[in-house]
Amino acid sequence: MMKNSIVLSVLVCSSLMSGCAHITGEKGLLIIENPANVLDVNQSIPPNWQEGFNADLPKTLLWSDFNDPVLQGLIKTGLTNNLTLKSVALNLQSALITLESVNASTKPNLSLGSGNVGLSQGRRGGVNQSYSLRASGSYQFDLWGRLKNSMEQTELALGNSETAIRAARITVAQTITQLYLDIRVQDEFIRLQNQQIEIQQEQLRLSEVRLKAGAITRLNVDQIDVNIQRLRSRLNDLHTSRVNLQRSLSIVLGQSSQRFELPETNFSFVDILRLQPSSPLEVIFNRPDIERAERAILRADISLDTARKAWLPSLSLSSGAELSGTSISKFLTLDALSASIGESLSILLYDNGNRRRSISRSVLAREQAVLAYEKSILASLQDIERVLGQQSKNIRQIEIQELQQESQDRVTRIIQAQYDTGVASAFDLIREQSNALNARQSRITNWRSGMQSSISILVALGIEP
Repeated sequence: MMKNSIVLSVLVCSSLMSGCAHITGEKGLLIIENPANVLDVNQSIPPNWQEGFNADLPKTLLWSDFNDPVLQGLIKTGLTNNLTLKSVALNLQSALITLESVNASTKPNLSLGSGNVGLSQGRRGGVNQSYSLRASGSYQFDLWGRLKNSMEQTELALGNSETAIRAARITVAQTITQLYLDIRVQDEFIRLQNQQIEIQQEQLRLSEVRLKAGAITRLNVDQIDVNIQRLRSRLNDLHTSRVNLQRSLSIVLGQSSQRFELPETNFSFVDILRLQPSSPLEVIFNRPDIERAERAILRADISLDTARKAWLPSLSLSSGAELSGTSISKFLTLDALSASIGESLSILLYDNGNRRRSISRSVLAREQAVLAYEKSILASLQDIERVLGQQSKNIRQIEIQELQQESQDRVTRIIQAQYDTGVASAFDLIREQSNALNARQSRITNWRSGMQSSISILVALGIEP
């Protein structure tokens, strides 16, 4: 399989070639005039990307950095069984067949045929048999590279199909990872919700004792009971949400939702994936959308070249040979052999301006491809800027939430000790236990946002699983 790999190399030009950017690929060096803001894409690291720089951070990220064996197994299964990915793979096979067909059209064509004809010589006459064997061949000379252009166009289309598989694999890994983390978070929320209900039930029991003693009113007890019902309703919603998430995960994995089940496991916080800041050139190097935009420019160049060569003459060669005779013995003699060879030369003399209009359309198409390429670069940089900003925000919030939970846990332990010695009341302990659960839930919520930013970074960088 011929793989058309295009390497991105957007550089700031020297003073001798000011106002141009380069794309390096298999076809050579393309020059894009006046690339506007694309000149900002260079080897320097933007100052705002260096916020929180740490030399100990990794320079590259992988999907395996999440370091969860269950998650890695699910991703592996999804990459094998996902139906959308299989459909994209079929498109790649179709592109390969198309490439073989175009390649075959540049080779000589040969054909072979035979015949047996009976000719009657009147009402009483016999029938004369005539035998023939024919062979013919033709070849189109590629004097000006037009057939080569067609071949390269097909190779670029094949490259887009390969890029589509990469993009689909990234999407599958992204979806599986997101659903898996959401399910794990839901499991922990369910556990915390059950603990919260137990705490509220204990508070309800103590409140009923105080009600009998006349210390509080029925309204206070009813409020606690309503709160318990609200917590139970929320618990049912969490269970329903988990079922829906698990069903969505089974679909991505290409499995039946009735047979798929993800067991619960103990929840643990894992580190948010972080990356050393790199130059814009490095971070957009692997993005599928950039690859497609580059190929669009190459295809536009090929179309323009083909349009400019439309007026050039075309030359083809054809030949044929035939053996014929009225009997097998005569059929096998040299006298029965006839052969022919000929060439065809054609040139376009007048087309009512169609060629000129075709060239104009091709020029406009190339300009549009260049603009789309620039937009892809700027959009990808904006995407990465957004993800980095969100990650920085999430990390700060996670650090604050972690300190708040540690502080609340210390308060809860102090109140527990005071309750054990009779200094604090049971209501004080219940209140602090509830606050501790709320603090942990808030920390998990921010942690999930941080993990989402980690997933988004892998996608924004175009990292394939």
